[in-house]
Amino acid sequence: MSAAAKPRAILLPHAPALVAVLLLLSFVAFWVPYFSQLSVASRYVHFHVATMLVWMCLLIVQPLLMRAGRRDVHRAIGKTTWLLMPLVLVSSVLLAHFRISQPGAIDQPGMLQVLILQMFSPLLLAGFYAAALMRRREPAVHARWMLATALPLIDPVIARVLAFHLPKWADAGDWLGPLIAMATLAIIIVAERQSSRGRHVFPIVFALVLLQLVLFYTLGTSAVWRTFAQWFAALPLS
Repeated sequence: MSAAAKPRAILLPHAPALVAVLLLLSFVAFWVPYFSQLSVASRYVHFHVATMLVWMCLLIVQPLLMRAGRRDVHRAIGKTTWLLMPLVLVSSVLLAHFRISQPGAIDQPGMLQVLILQMFSPLLLAGFYAAALMRRREPAVHARWMLATALPLIDPVIARVLAFHLPKWADAGDWLGPLIAMATLAIIIVAERQSSRGRHVFPIVFALVLLQLVLFYTLGTSAVWRTFAQWFAALPLS
C-alpha cells in the first residue's frame, strides 16, 4: 500500500475540538442547577465539578501538546492523572452517596436508576483510563482510550440540556440522551473503520455504554438494586 493510500486516523485530529464542544455543552447543561447558583450547591458537587472540569481540560490540552511536539510537557502533565483520576472517582462516589442518603431520596422516581449511572460511569472512566495507561507506548491506542473517558458524559449532558433548557422535551431525556450517545459512538466507529491502529477501542466503548444502558432499565428498577442503594446510603461516607 502506498503512503498516500495508507489508512489514517480520522477522529484524533478533531478530538480536542470534540471535547471542547462537550465541555461547552456541559456548562449549558449545568448552568441552571449549578453554575448559576454556586452558593447553594454542596461541597460534594463542587468537588465533583472541579475534578471533572480539570479532567476535561486535560483531554483538550494533552493532544494539542502532542501535536505541538511537546512530549516532555505532555508526559509531565500525564503523571498528574495518577492523582487526578482517583480524585474523580472519589468525588463521583461521594456525590452519589450524598444524594442517595438524603431523607426520602431512595423513594424519589428515577433515583435508583440515576444511581446506576452514578456508580457505573466512574467504573467506565477508570477502566478506559487503565486501558490508556497500559497502552501508553502506543499513541494511537492510548489517545483513543483517553478520549473514551469523555464519551460517557454525552448522555447526562444531553438529558440536562433538555430538562433545563427545552422543557417540552424534558420527558424525552430518558431515551434521547442515550440515543444520541449511542449514535455518536456509532458514527465514530464508522469514521474510524479504516484507521490503521486503535480502531478496536470504540466498539468496546460502545458495548460497555450499551451495557450501562441495559443496567439502567433492568437492574436500576429491581429489588436487588434497591437493597444495594439502602446499604450504600447507610454507609458513613458523606
